[in-house]
Amino acid sequence: MGRKRNWLVVIFVLRVILLNSQTAIFTEPFNESNGSTTGNSVEGESWSTDCPTCVPGVDYFATLNGKLRNLDSNGPATFSLDGGIDVSHCSSIKISFEFAFSEPWEGSGNMEYCDEVNGTSPACTGSPSCGSTCDPSTPLIGACDGCWDFLWTQIFLDGNQEAEDLIGGLGTTDMDQSGMRMFQFCTEEASLLDLKFTTQTWANDEWVEIDNIVITCWENDPLIEIAGNQGPINVCAGEDISMCEINVSTSKLNGGNAWAWNGPGGSSSGSNKFDLFDVQASDSGNYVVTSTDSNNCTATDDIEIIVEYCCDANAGTLSISKN
Repeated sequence: MGRKRNWLVVIFVLRVILLNSQTAIFTEPFNESNGSTTGNSVEGESWSTDCPTCVPGVDYFATLNGKLRNLDSNGPATFSLDGGIDVSHCSSIKISFEFAFSEPWEGSGNMEYCDEVNGTSPACTGSPSCGSTCDPSTPLIGACDGCWDFLWTQIFLDGNQEAEDLIGGLGTTDMDQSGMRMFQFCTEEASLLDLKFTTQTWANDEWVEIDNIVITCWENDPLIEIAGNQGPINVCAGEDISMCEINVSTSKLNGGNAWAWNGPGGSSSGSNKFDLFDVQASDSGNYVVTSTDSNNCTATDDIEIIVEYCCDANAGTLSISKN
């Protein structure tokens, strides 16, 4: 006796998980006690600073009155996130922070940018000239040593640099004595975000402060289900299938046609559902949904469908008489 094999129950329950559109994943107002070189964001993510050339008891890269201050570091000092932040559920990220330097940039005796010229001579004298490099990864080369002040921001996704910004680089002006920096980018389905600041100052009246770091995530982590299953799914030929991307968020809906489907059975876009009718073996394969957030950043998920021909077979009886 044979029996029909039913892998997929043909009663579909539409399950949708509502995600937030934008979520802060790192908020740091530097409200730790004065002198802290480690801390935790509002969300519990840890950070730390390192200042190997600071003179103990005199120089520091630490919190002071609700800000993170580098005072007279005598070389590069760094801030970084301990272990990075999980961004696997984000399709786009925004990072912002405030900064301030104790003195203006232009003119003699103030903060010194790498190619600054006072009169007819470089502000940072020596060989090679600081302005010939302006490279914050080698901040002590030649004339930069003992002179060059800067704040260098680096953002990494899965260990690869995504963005950077240098205050104190080529042609810095007094417009950059204080302000805000903001970065926004697609994660390209990366898993880990790291943020690093490198700062350098050279006098006991020179400092740079960082404050109010905020990292915002646009949640977009698509997940396909078929009748509550995430695949692979076995179905019988002739059945109807309803695929649903269940992690719906307003960040997607604000993007207009937020979903695009592709697979051997055709394609459809603009909805979190994709229906196939009277499936056949040719419909077997991988189906991919691409969801787009309101920043036009994408993320994908896929599900495998296997269509087989199923049958009912009932064995009859055979009577044999012998005379």
